[in-house]
Amino acid sequence: MSNQENIISLANPKRAAIFGVAVAIFTALIVYKLDVVVTLAAVLAVGILALIFANTEVATLLVIFVLYTNMAVVLAKYHNVPTAIAGSVFLVLAIPLTNYLLMRREQVLINRIFWLMLAQLVAMSISAFFSEYSWAAMGRIVVYLAEGVVLYFLILNTVRNQAMLRKAVWTLVIAGILMGSLSILQTFVGSHKNLGGFAQTKNSKIGTGATGWNGKGELRDARASGTVGEENYYAQIMLMLLPLAASRYFYEKSRKLRMIGALACIPIAGAIMLTFSRGAFVSAVATVMAMVYLGSIKIRHLLALGLAFVVIVPIAMPDYAYRIFTLFRAVGVQDAQKGSSKTLDASMRGRATENLAALKIFLDHPVIGVGPGQTQMYTAKYGGDSGLSRLEGTRQAHNMYLGVISDDGLLGFCTFISIFLATLSGLLKIRRKYSESNPELTGLAIGLTLSIVAFMSSAVFLSSAYERFYWLIMALAGVTIHIVHRQEESTPEPSLV
Repeated sequence: MSNQENIISLANPKRAAIFGVAVAIFTALIVYKLDVVVTLAAVLAVGILALIFANTEVATLLVIFVLYTNMAVVLAKYHNVPTAIAGSVFLVLAIPLTNYLLMRREQVLINRIFWLMLAQLVAMSISAFFSEYSWAAMGRIVVYLAEGVVLYFLILNTVRNQAMLRKAVWTLVIAGILMGSLSILQTFVGSHKNLGGFAQTKNSKIGTGATGWNGKGELRDARASGTVGEENYYAQIMLMLLPLAASRYFYEKSRKLRMIGALACIPIAGAIMLTFSRGAFVSAVATVMAMVYLGSIKIRHLLALGLAFVVIVPIAMPDYAYRIFTLFRAVGVQDAQKGSSKTLDASMRGRATENLAALKIFLDHPVIGVGPGQTQMYTAKYGGDSGLSRLEGTRQAHNMYLGVISDDGLLGFCTFISIFLATLSGLLKIRRKYSESNPELTGLAIGLTLSIVAFMSSAVFLSSAYERFYWLIMALAGVTIHIVHRQEESTPEPSLV
């Protein structure tokens, strides 16, 4: 494919872009000296737009980067950027979409996974229609429509080839390097500084295993919560990036890029540890085991990794090691001998109560549930007799699967799981059939497979939130599957003569 096919037809677009960026930087330096921040931002925006119009791939990669770093939300919350402007980041994808559909006259891409997503939308709508809180349920549907269906469609139609898919994955890895590095830096500058909202922390009193001078156990105040402001969800979205960075080490041809992929794992893993999320640790173990199953790492490498973790982490981060040790207290919800729940800390008791409540809600509303996002309205009522913890206010199930099945019933749950299974099946098929003929695409497929596994395993410990991160990864997985289908359709069948 020629360079002319990758750009909108402008007069010398590359030169125009270079000139535009150069002028923008030069002007930005001048206005910076004059301390005109608004003008600086405007001039830089002009330079970026020039680059976007010169090469529409930039628009797609920019949106992917902004979405995964949660930059638009941070700018609106911490830097007074109007919400309407910050929320219009999706509109940038109109540029490459117009290029493909109108300039190049290419067809609109829709795959079977997208149809399954529409089926889930129908299931959610039926559940909302019969819900006691119909209008509130409609709000949840709007979020799914925007952050799920629309995002999936746009990414599927703007990341159309293998080269672009590889760039998109690298964009996510770079986003992970940036977010992880800022979280690590934040631990050195102090928890009172959030680095412009890109390295937020959450005040959460968790035990460190150490005893203070007064004989009381010491508590850790700050947990990294990154750009989303919530430590457990930040751990989840960073965990999804870890297999992508590792896949770049295993499957890139260039030695330099392989090293960058390996080094990228350090800030990403560091940020995950700084969240002190126990669920993320369990999910990371599950993801590593999946890597062994897929052949990405060998048993001896797994043993070496485990040994390094056991030796280094208690020395480098003893409070994190103690946090992981507390997982062993949750062997059972109740002590078999004492018949009590004292082995569980307050957090675990609360989560167990929420999950038991969600299960009871499902049993009372098995077909269509209580409405999208409406489990929270019933948990206090259904969790009151669990004997574990008393719930007050509105609380979602602390398990995405229980949340979906209590929200949308079996109808919505089956469509949701079918999306996951269809995507995973398509990616694993690529690994089986193209590992030798197209190792690069196989590497991308394996990385995305493990990223989805990381999300689905961590979802056992979290409710459904910030779902745009999940659907972005799912959309790139859909692109990977479509690339294979297109290659198979273009390959002529062997002649029988």
